[in-house]
Amino acid sequence: MARRRYQRGWLRRRKDVWIVCWREDVVNQYGVIERREQFADVGLIKDLPTKSLARKAATRLVDHVNQPNYRPGRVCTVEAFSEIFCRDVLIHRKPSYQEAARGICRIYINPLLGMHRLDQINGPAPQMLINSMARKGLGRKTILNAMSVLSKMLKVAHGWQYLSCQIDWKILELPGAELEKPQRFFTPEESQRIIEASPEPWNLCFAIMAYLGVRASEAVGIAWQHVDLETGVLMIRQNNWRGQVLTLKSKSSVRDLPLPAVLISMLTDFRMRWKPNVEGLLFANAKGQPITSCYVRRDILHPVRESLGIPRGAFHAFRHGLGTALMQAGANPRVVQNQLGHSDLRMLQRYAHVVPQDQRDAVDRSTNVFLERSAARMTGLVN
Repeated sequence: MARRRYQRGWLRRRKDVWIVCWREDVVNQYGVIERREQFADVGLIKDLPTKSLARKAATRLVDHVNQPNYRPGRVCTVEAFSEIFCRDVLIHRKPSYQEAARGICRIYINPLLGMHRLDQINGPAPQMLINSMARKGLGRKTILNAMSVLSKMLKVAHGWQYLSCQIDWKILELPGAELEKPQRFFTPEESQRIIEASPEPWNLCFAIMAYLGVRASEAVGIAWQHVDLETGVLMIRQNNWRGQVLTLKSKSSVRDLPLPAVLISMLTDFRMRWKPNVEGLLFANAKGQPITSCYVRRDILHPVRESLGIPRGAFHAFRHGLGTALMQAGANPRVVQNQLGHSDLRMLQRYAHVVPQDQRDAVDRSTNVFLERSAARMTGLVN
C-alpha cells in the first residue's frame, strides 16, 4: 500500500519541457505490489514560463496518489495494452470490426499515444489525437471511430484494474461535419438495363439488390433455406463478409421481405439449374465456396455497367435507387426503413433523394406570390 503521506512530486526541466516525478505503488505482472518512480510531461516551458504555474499543473497529475480511496493498480502503456485489447477483447466482435479497430490502433493511436501510460490519457492527450487526425485531412466520422476505440480500450483497462483515465467527451473539440457528397443511385431504368444485360446468376443477384434493397453482403449470403417460394418471402438472416458467412450487422437488419412475382419466377427458374454447395448459398464460386462481393463488383457489375454506358455506381446505388423509388411512390417512411433494414429512421435522409410533395407545393405557392406582386408592380408602372 502507498504511504499515507502527501506527495507533491519532483518538478524538473528537461530541455523545453517540464516533467514531474513521483513514487507510486503498482501491481507487477506477478501480482506483487512494488513501488516505482513514475514520470509525466507537465507541459512546455513556453506555455508554463514560471515554476509556480508548472507546479499547479503537476499537482493535477500527482493528485490521485493522495486520494483516500487510492489503491495500487497495474501500469501499462497504450501500445502494450492495445495488443492485449486486440487479442483478448476484439475476438468476440465481428471480423469487420476487428480489422477496423486493429487498423485504428496501428495507424492512428499507437504512433502518437503509444508511449503514454494509460493513466496519462487525459487532459490534452485525446485532443492531440483529434488534432493529428484532422491535420491529415481525415473526416469527422473517422475521428469519432478512432476516439470510440480509444475510449473502449480505456474502459476495459479500468475494469481490469489498470491505472487508466476515462475520456471526458465534454471538453473535446471535434471538427465540424464535412459537406456530404451527392449520393449516386441507379434509376429504375438503369437498374433494369444492368439486370437484363448480366449473365446468370448475377442477373438474379442484381435483381434482388435492386427490387428489395438488400446490402451486397446480404445478397451474396442468401441461402435456399431462407427463401420461401410458396409464401413469397425472403428471410434476411446472414451475410457474407470476404468469404465468411456471418450474422447480420444489427438486429434491425434481420427482416422478412416480400418477393415480387418477377423475383419468384427468376428464383424458381434458377433453382432448376443451381449447383448444390455445402452452405446452400444461391451464389458461390466454382468450388462451391462463399463468393466475395468485391469479385462480383469488379468482374461482373462494372464491366456490364461500362458496356451499357451507365455512369459509375456500385452495389449501394441499387439500394439508394430503391429507397428513392419507394419514397416517390408514397411509401410510409417506416415501411422504407423496415425494407432497407435501418435501425434509425434518419438514415432515410441519405437514401431517399425526394422532396415531399407538400413542401414542393408550398414553395410553388410562395414563389407565385412574389411573381404576382412583381407583375402587379410592373403593370402599375406601365399605366
